[in-house]
Formats: sequence, C-alpha cells, structure tokens
Amino acid sequence: MTTIKQNVNMMTENKKKVKTPNFNVKILPLFKLTFKMVFLGGPGILYVTIMPFCLLLLEGLVYINLPNVSQAETFGKLQQIIGAMALMPAISVGVFVVPFTLIEIKDSVLFKRIGATSVKPYMFIFTVISASVVMTTIGLFWTFLCGGLFYGWSYGWEVAFPQSFGISLLFMLIVLILSSAIGLLLASFFTSRAVLGAFSGLLFTPSLFFTGALIPIDYILAAPELKYLVYISPYWYCAKPFLDIFTTGNIVMTTQNIINLAVSCSLIVVCIGLTTYRWRWSE
Repeated sequence: MTTIKQNVNMMTENKKKVKTPNFNVKILPLFKLTFKMVFLGGPGILYVTIMPFCLLLLEGLVYINLPNVSQAETFGKLQQIIGAMALMPAISVGVFVVPFTLIEIKDSVLFKRIGATSVKPYMFIFTVISASVVMTTIGLFWTFLCGGLFYGWSYGWEVAFPQSFGISLLFMLIVLILSSAIGLLLASFFTSRAVLGAFSGLLFTPSLFFTGALIPIDYILAAPELKYLVYISPYWYCAKPFLDIFTTGNIVMTTQNIINLAVSCSLIVVCIGLTTYRWRWSE
C-alpha cells in the first residue's frame, strides 16, 4: 500500500513532468521566435550598429576640423554627440523594434504553428521587451566603443564614456521604458506595417535631432526658434538629464529637471494606459 506521503510525491512529480514539456513547447519557441524577429527582422539592428558607426564617424570628422575651435570645445561637442548617439538604440527600439515585432508576431503564421497562441499576451510582450533591452544594451556599449576608437586616441577615452556611469545607466533605463511604452502605443494604433513604417520614420528623425544626435544640443538650444521646439519630442524630457550626467558626471535637481522627470513618468503612464485601453488582446 502506498502511503499518503508517497501519493503526494507522485502527484508533485507528475506536475513537474507536465510543466516541463509545456515550458519547452510553449515558452522556449516564443523566446526563440521573438529574439529572431527582433535581431534579424526590421530596421532595428541597422539603427543599433550601422547608423551609430556611420554618424559618429562623419559628424566627428566635421567637428574636429572646424576652424578656430579649441581642443576643449571640440571635446565638449564630441562628448555631446556620443552621449546623444547612445540614445539611438533606445529610441529605435520604441519607434521600430517593439511595434513592428508585436504586429509581426501577432500576425505570424509561424507563431500559430509553434503552438504558442495559448501563451498569455503579457508573455510575448515581455519577450519583445526583453529582446529590446538586450539590443539596447548592445547598441549602448557599441556606441561607446566606436566613439572611443574614433576619438579616444586624440581626445582621451573619457570623451566616449559617461562621467558617472551608474547614474547615467539609471536615466538610460528611463529612456528605454518610455521608448518601449511608446512602441506599445504605436502597435496598438497601427495594424498596417506600411503605415506604421511611414509614421515611425516621421517620428524617428525629429527625435534624433532634438536629442542632439545630429547636431550638438548646445547649438540647438542657442537658436531662439528651436530651443522651445525641443519640447515636442517625447524623448527630450528624459534625454536632457541623461546628457547632463553624461557630460558633467552629476545632475542638479533644478525645477526644470524635476519637471522633465515628472513629464517622462507621466508619458510612460499615459502610453501604457492608452495601450491597455486600445489593444484587443483577445483578437
């Protein structure tokens, strides 16, 4: 006769046996499919690796050859560009990677064939965000490496790295969260990849410009016609504190910086709230 303890042990073992195949059949294919789509499909990998390389090289060559400019001033401009360029992976994640991947997974025949449709909606969103975090991290350190290799020999390797690495990563995380929230919102509004592509391109270029990735932010803020237009970019509110930390190593919690962080947090809440309201999870 089997004892009660033996029966309980047998039931526990049976549950483990049931859960393990379910994880292998349902969850692992979902992760593999998602990471494959994020890294190999769409323009995401282009904006994470090739664009920072090209823009850092071309823009840097312009600023190091400006006439009548001191080395210290050139150092400052290069530092601003590299810091702003480090935001490109996070911005591209929200504008391109997250919405395109979610739409692709939702419409994919392969997604249905692997039997992953019974996975809860939050699970495949989690996998997309996880892959995007990995991609952003790769892009961040790739940008630092490119900046160091291009200009570290002449201006010191500190030109390509944050003055305060830990705090800058914290603000980079805020940029990534906001960018992912924007990506979720875009995916809930658009079902056509063609329309989404056109809108994403329209959003991406001004976002780069107003965060200082194309022109040093000092030049933008010095123009009376532009210094107020920066506020139309949703990324500006969290990018500005990040750039301050990147170039100075610390951030002074002025009223403006507090407002910027409050606006960033509010945008995250609004984007996630609208996404939850609009997305037809059951479809």
